[in-house]
Amino acid sequence: MTTEHIKLMGFSALIVISTIACSPEAPKTKLQVNDENCKPENITAIKDKTAQQQFAGACAHRGAFKPSEKKSW
Repeated sequence: MTTEHIKLMGFSALIVISTIACSPEAPKTKLQVNDENCKPENITAIKDKTAQQQFAGACAHRGAFKPSEKKSW
């Protein structure tokens, strides 16, 4: 990757984040990502499909990074 490619990606991410943050369609109530709220029946109870997908994505990405064991082939 070149530095210009990285700069372009960073600038694009900044524009996307600022657009989403200023969106009038943002959900007013934000559910907390925890074990109780991330149950499938609670996720499917969310009526707004966009908010439902975003919340399901947040539930899928919670937790910490765990590197795999090194293998010597």
